Amino acid sequence: RQLRDSGCPNYFGEQRFGRYGDNVDQALAMFAGTKKVRNRQLKGLLISSARSHLFNQLLAERVQLANWTLPLSGEVMMLAGSRSFFVAEEIDMTVQQRLDSGDVLMSGPLWGKGESPAAGEVAVFEQQLPERFPELVEGLSAAGLRQERRPLRLDLSGLEWRWGEGGLVVEFGLPSGSFATAVLREFVDWRNPQPEQ
Repeated sequence: RQLRDSGCPNYFGEQRFGRYGDNVDQALAMFAGTKKVRNRQLKGLLISSARSHLFNQLLAERVQLANWTLPLSGEVMMLAGSRSFFVAEEIDMTVQQRLDSGDVLMSGPLWGKGESPAAGEVAVFEQQLPERFPELVEGLSAAGLRQERRPLRLDLSGLEWRWGEGGLVVEFGLPSGSFATAVLREFVDWRNPQPEQ
């Protein structure tokens, strides 16, 4: 019920980071020039993985601080179903009502060239990324990507679950670009088992 009411963090799923989870390391090597990548598709995949990693890091920090659903001053609000956004310098009753109704969504950066539009407290959060991950941020900027935004929260108002003959059956819809694994991780620890030492 809590997932249906509050949604869940809109993480990029584990599959975004490669079969062995090493796409970000490969992207770092590519950005540093120690790995030559001629295949355009692979290059795009590695760049996308690096960008996704930065987003997940920021979202994980906001989840840990319990403010991923609580708007802060300077929040970049995306219009639902759109890439358009505006900066909410202050969180007034109108912004809060639009957020509560699902008309707007809080967002995080998909890193690239240009400055983050975030202001206030949110700008402080987002400026930690270049400080913590300078090689990724510089590599993404050099790759020519424009900075974009992604919603922090997945709306799961259509979430249904029931016990079936084979186990738990979970049904939900997702917007384009979101990952079912981000939802399923809220139910179970589904990571691949590691061999015992």
